[in-house]
Amino acid sequence: MEHRNDIIDDLIVKYMTGDITPDERRQLRDWASATPSRRRYVRQGMEVWFSATDERDLMRWDVQRAFDAFRLRVGLSDTQDDGLLEDALAIRHPLWPYVVRYAAAVAVLLVVAAGAYVVGHHQDGGEMPRQMATISVPTGSEASTTLPDGSRVTLSGGSTLTYGTDYGHMARQVELDGEATFAVRHDSLCPFSVTAGDMCVNDLGTTFTVTAYKEETVHQVSLVSGSAMVDNLLSRGLGVTLRPGQTARLDTRTGRLRVMATANIGQRRLADGTMLFENITLADIARVLERTYGCTIVIASPQLAHTKYYVAFDRHTLSLTEILDMLAQAKPFSYSRAGQTVTIR
Repeated sequence: MEHRNDIIDDLIVKYMTGDITPDERRQLRDWASATPSRRRYVRQGMEVWFSATDERDLMRWDVQRAFDAFRLRVGLSDTQDDGLLEDALAIRHPLWPYVVRYAAAVAVLLVVAAGAYVVGHHQDGGEMPRQMATISVPTGSEASTTLPDGSRVTLSGGSTLTYGTDYGHMARQVELDGEATFAVRHDSLCPFSVTAGDMCVNDLGTTFTVTAYKEETVHQVSLVSGSAMVDNLLSRGLGVTLRPGQTARLDTRTGRLRVMATANIGQRRLADGTMLFENITLADIARVLERTYGCTIVIASPQLAHTKYYVAFDRHTLSLTEILDMLAQAKPFSYSRAGQTVTIR
C-alpha cells in the first residue's frame, strides 16, 4: 500500500481543479507510472475528488441534518468529538484529509458516501479489482457532483448514485436509486447509461431527470434536451426513444412502459427545480415532502390522504411550514408538528 505523499496529493488536487502546469503534469505522470501501487494511489485519490461537490452546490445542503444522519449510521453519540469525522475520512484513502482541507463543507457528503465506498486489494502485479464509488444523499438534502467524464448529476434527497472506478474506460454506466437530473457530456465512442430500478436509460449527450425510488411503483424518465432510449428491463420488447418534452413512465406492477408529453404529467419537476403537482393526492405530495425536507408526515384521515391538490413549490425558497399552509388554504386541514414529525388531521 502506498503511503501518504503530500507532494503527490497536491498535484492530484491541481490536476482535478485544472491548475496543474505542464511540468507538474509530467511529474505526476512519471511518478504514477513507476509502480502499480502508485497508479492505484492516484486513481483512488481522483475517485475521492470526483465524489466531492463544489461550494456553491453545498449552499443547498442542510449540513446539520446530513451530519445527524451520518452520526446515526456510524453510531457516534452527540458528545463524541467531531474531529472523528476527519479520522474517518483518513481511513478511506490518504488523500481524504487533504480534500477536506480544500472543501471542508463536503465532508458530510463524502463520509456518508464512504460507507459504501469499496477499496479493492489484489496480489502483486495483478489486475486491480473493480471498485465502486457511491454517493448517498440523506433526506432533507440535495447535492450535485461531477462524474469523471465531466457529466453533472444533481441528486435529490434520499437518493444514491453508484458507479465503478472503470467508468469511462469502455462505457459510462451508473446505477440510481431515487431521483437525479443528469447533464451528460457528449461522447459518441463511450455511451452513457443509467440503470434505475427496472429501467435503463441510454444516451450520448442529453439532459434528463430520472425518478425511480425503490418503494415507488411508477418510475419515470423526463427528457429536457437531446435524445435518449429507455429500455424496459421487465420486458424483452424494444425500448422507446424520447424526444425533448417527453417522459417515459414504467408501471412496475404491470411492466407497462409508455411515453407521454411531460406537460401532461400531474407530478413533475420543472427546469428551474420547482416541483409541480396537478390533481395529485395529499398522500403522494406528502411522500415528496418527506424526502425533500427530511421529515415524517402522518395523515390521520384516509379520506384526506386521497384528497387531490394543485400546488407548486421550490424547496430552496419555501419552508415546509409555508407549503403546508398553502395546502391547508386550498383545501382546509389542520396540522401539528413535534420535531420532524408532522401530523395532518
